[in-house]
Amino acid sequence: MPEKVERKTKKISAAAIVICVAALILSFALGFIVRGAIVGKDAAALYEIVAYLNNYGVFDSKTGELKSLSAEDAARAIIEKTPDAYATYYSPSEYRAVRQSANGIYEGLGVTVRCEEESVMVDSVRLNSPSFFANLKEGDRLIGGTFGVEFTAFTDIAGFKNFVDKTDGQKFSLKVLRGGNEITVELQKEKYISSYVFYADNESAYAFIGKDKTTLQKTEGRIETLPDDTAYIRLYEFESDADKELKETLDLTTARGKNKLILDLRKNPGGYMNVLREVCGALIFNGGKKAFPIAYYKSANGEFTEVTSGGNYFNENIKDICVLADETSASATECLIGALCFYGGAFDLNKLIIENESLSEGYARTFGKGIMQTTFNLSNGGAVKLTTAVIYQPDKQTTIHAKGVRVSGENALLKSANATISRAIAVLHP
Repeated sequence: MPEKVERKTKKISAAAIVICVAALILSFALGFIVRGAIVGKDAAALYEIVAYLNNYGVFDSKTGELKSLSAEDAARAIIEKTPDAYATYYSPSEYRAVRQSANGIYEGLGVTVRCEEESVMVDSVRLNSPSFFANLKEGDRLIGGTFGVEFTAFTDIAGFKNFVDKTDGQKFSLKVLRGGNEITVELQKEKYISSYVFYADNESAYAFIGKDKTTLQKTEGRIETLPDDTAYIRLYEFESDADKELKETLDLTTARGKNKLILDLRKNPGGYMNVLREVCGALIFNGGKKAFPIAYYKSANGEFTEVTSGGNYFNENIKDICVLADETSASATECLIGALCFYGGAFDLNKLIIENESLSEGYARTFGKGIMQTTFNLSNGGAVKLTTAVIYQPDKQTTIHAKGVRVSGENALLKSANATISRAIAVLHP
């Protein structure tokens, strides 16, 4: 599971709480409404309520205790009571971690896990992370871990997380089941710079790895079944310098004589619009124009704002693109798919393959998150993230929010079939 930033709640005075809440109200005053306008007497009443809660505490009906209120408690209560399920309050420490991750800086193992029938399975591994260099793979079963002389068996995600937490940055070992064989890997939590693009063909594999992460380096992971003219690129997220990594990897693709591309966007949750703009410029050909619309924002007042690509860097040596997605492909990923479908060229909807855990009426779909979120800084060093617009595809009519992108027929696959790459090869080589 993603490693969570530690949350610490500090008791503070009523005045400090009022300052925090006032900062939140100021953010909402810039055009956002929470259960009615917070102005005038309403604002004064809110300050009074917070002061009463601080003076007299908050009764916890589950434990029967009276508890003091913190600024973080007040801020989270306001945000969590909005109808926006994506609204988020970040404490100062949480927001520092968010800013670091936007720059590709993380601390931890770089692995997410899922639970399957009382087994802890590796769901994804971040490029250039401790787990990547320890050679953990997606689909590995984590049997247990040894820290010191004590072995702990893993039966759920909480048990795995508790084990990793107690290692406190020291080395430990994991017993892993892979393909019927047990292996042992050693690793520890560390600070690292994430990479976002992985390349493979039938001879070699490359990624931006190493402490400086400045150049493509050979690594493991070639895909022997790929035809000689086909390359595979996986884009993990739209964060940090993912766009620069993608552009260099596309140059590598054509330099190695590949003119067909499998673009893997599975498990890509999206990211930042500035990265998406550049990625669209690299993957979409639009008649040589320097910039072109890739999406539109629709605000609460119904106004549309055009979002353009960062440029047009498409390499015309790439003749065909097949895109892979799944039910976790979301947000910026879905924007990219929508823009690719709109402009056509090397890609069309018949070259989109989506795999799901289960199929509904023969369809497979992406996640369905078509909204823009804006993060506002707060005076206490924290931040609040709010949904500020609905995103439409370049036709200004289609939005994927709560719908996703759907495919049916041979391009709608079950994950358990493990046939996605072979289907992509068939799509590109009919």
